[in-house]
Amino acid sequence: MYPLNIDGEELYLRDLKINDLPHLLKWYNNINDFAFATGVYQPIP
Repeated sequence: MYPLNIDGEELYLRDLKINDLPHLLKWYNNINDFAFATGVYQPIP
């Protein structure tokens, strides 16, 4: 896999690190705000 590091004016994309996973799970489980963006409509344990 190629590393990802894109820095735009309004958005910064980078590779995920293992420390980022709890934050990612929190976003995916925030179904009311992010269900359409993530495609997840049920909480992930």
